[in-house]
Amino acid sequence: MAIAALAAAYRRLCEDNQNIKATFMSKKMPEALKIRFEKITPRVIAKYFSEKGFKPKCSQCGATNYVATTYESSDTGSDGKNYRVLEVFELSGVNVEPPTQLKVYPLLCRNCGTIWNIDALRILEWKEISDRIEADSNESHVLDEDEEEHE
Repeated sequence: MAIAALAAAYRRLCEDNQNIKATFMSKKMPEALKIRFEKITPRVIAKYFSEKGFKPKCSQCGATNYVATTYESSDTGSDGKNYRVLEVFELSGVNVEPPTQLKVYPLLCRNCGTIWNIDALRILEWKEISDRIEADSNESHVLDEDEEEHE
């Protein structure tokens, strides 16, 4: 309940701000892009930070406990269950045409409520590159086994 209240407060804050507008991306995102973003779970964000050698820490109070808005995926995992994915927000300016648009994951400090926005496209690109490297590694391994059988 507290997470939903913080997310609702964040949405109201952004809507009230005259220079910035925030919208939930999953409601209006093209289906192909939505499917790509549904790869990003809380575990993926944690792995991203770990791989970068960094633990998120609140700039205001120093706490390391964050929450993010999630929703149930439209697809099921290998266990047949739906899983939680991070909600993407779009921040866009209003002073230029076309407006600058940023896709972000807002992380909320569980201690003081400070909001930290993470570039969602950077996380998505990192995840897709990591998946390709892993797939190439697995494919290469399979090819090596096949070559051994034919010798």
